Amino acid sequence: MDKKKIFQRTNFLLFLLTSIIILSEAALPGSSSSSQSNFVSNIISSVYNATKNIYSRNVYPTSLEVKEVNKSFTSSSFLLEYKVLPENSTFKNVTFESSDSSIATIDEKGFVNCLKQGQVTLKSSLSIPEKNILLEKEFLLEVEDVLPTSLSISSSSIINNTLTIKEGEYIYLDATILPENTTNKTVSYYIKDDSTFVYDNGSLELIDNNILHIKNYSSEPYQLYAFSNANKEVFNYIKVEQKTDDSLIDIDSLKINLNEDIYVGQTYDLNVSYYPSNTSFKFVKYETDYPSCKISNEGKVTILKKSAPLITIKAISLYDDSLESIVTLKVKNHLGFNASIKAKQQDDTFLLENKCSYNIDLDYFSSTTLKDVRITSSNPSIIKVYDNNTISVLQKGSCYIDIISSDEDESFSLRLYISVINKDFAKEIKSFTLIIRKAFGHFLLFTLNALFLSLFLISTLNEKETHISLILSECSGLYLACLSEIIQYFTPERTCALSDIGIDMLGFNLGIIIVFTIFLIKILSKKHKNNIKNQQNKKSRIED
Repeated sequence: MDKKKIFQRTNFLLFLLTSIIILSEAALPGSSSSSQSNFVSNIISSVYNATKNIYSRNVYPTSLEVKEVNKSFTSSSFLLEYKVLPENSTFKNVTFESSDSSIATIDEKGFVNCLKQGQVTLKSSLSIPEKNILLEKEFLLEVEDVLPTSLSISSSSIINNTLTIKEGEYIYLDATILPENTTNKTVSYYIKDDSTFVYDNGSLELIDNNILHIKNYSSEPYQLYAFSNANKEVFNYIKVEQKTDDSLIDIDSLKINLNEDIYVGQTYDLNVSYYPSNTSFKFVKYETDYPSCKISNEGKVTILKKSAPLITIKAISLYDDSLESIVTLKVKNHLGFNASIKAKQQDDTFLLENKCSYNIDLDYFSSTTLKDVRITSSNPSIIKVYDNNTISVLQKGSCYIDIISSDEDESFSLRLYISVINKDFAKEIKSFTLIIRKAFGHFLLFTLNALFLSLFLISTLNEKETHISLILSECSGLYLACLSEIIQYFTPERTCALSDIGIDMLGFNLGIIIVFTIFLIKILSKKHKNNIKNQQNKKSRIED
């Protein structure tokens, strides 16, 4: 096979290869096309950063991994384990959501608190709206109750499984239930009287189920039973003996001495005083209609969550319910946090790069009980704030961001001052990724395609048929450009654009111009050599 045929076949095969690449690229789905853009962008940024040793601040997440917990128990808590990849991602502001907060709640840090039996879906998501990035993971969590296996009645007055109660005395009953993580720890107490379980047998009585009191003295011993409300088969009992007391001193009045503001999460002593101080009847019960309030038999009060600005607590004498003391106290939250942005700082000003996104990191104080904040920008045209504590820089300028945590009584706020600066070259060039991809995919490939086709046609046809080669090349290029756009029209997440056909034909015509320019130069050079040769021959004949 001579060199000419090898040349012809090589160019024809290269023409077919570039045509297949063009049509294959047109058939790629939009997601793959976007991956190409990201690939090109990452290469440019990596090369530049490697050359200049510059670190690109914004690293966008590509995936979110969450360790699923499919089973837990009521009253248990755990921290959800998750990971944002790549690990050096700038954005790690994952938000969490529970499909049923009555079964399980999850806070902004992924701390799950299981409240009652049932099934709930826990969802984790990371969103960067300006980059159209949304990563989501969810799983089903089944919460089960933990049933008791044993219980024992406890009281400081119990000796050798026998409870001795004096006339006029009130005994607060308690029960120790195992296992310790038992879901329902409520217990019902009964007095065993002639093989019958009662609350009041005429001698002893139970008040509010867990307070034992001598109603009428009796020398007869009784049995006190405690049954688990979650499992009646779990119970225990003790012997109860009564004693008379001739030195009882009546009570005249009582008073709650707590008069300060109480904060959520802290425990306070109601500190009840009795008059006279030597009264024998220092037994009270406490009442309040405040939600999320816990008051122990010893008068220790704890507010678990603020649901109203004021709380009313009543202490009522168990000996005489007409004797009572009432206090109204103000309930307060602990507020406070630190806030920062992972960016350069100049004095008290954060230097944020234009057209970038940042996460506001909040570090709450250990005593903070209210963790709801409101973030606002003094100039939304410069800094835009999103609900997930993410901000986007829209243009150059200076402004500030206010971060406020408040309730109806008080507030805590921080102000972050911001100055917007230009991005570095590696980030700016990312905005030209689409142009670079189009220059390669639409312009350069069509230029190469035209080069190989033109070389094949010119080497196949004779010089007199050059115009035919030119026409065939132009028709082939236009057909390939139109076919490429038609394929894109029917490809998911891709679009058809006349401007792309124009870019294709510009690249194709450049290839034709290059080949035919070389071909024309070759012809002119050949004619020039022939003219010189003819002149030399003519001159030699004249001389002869």
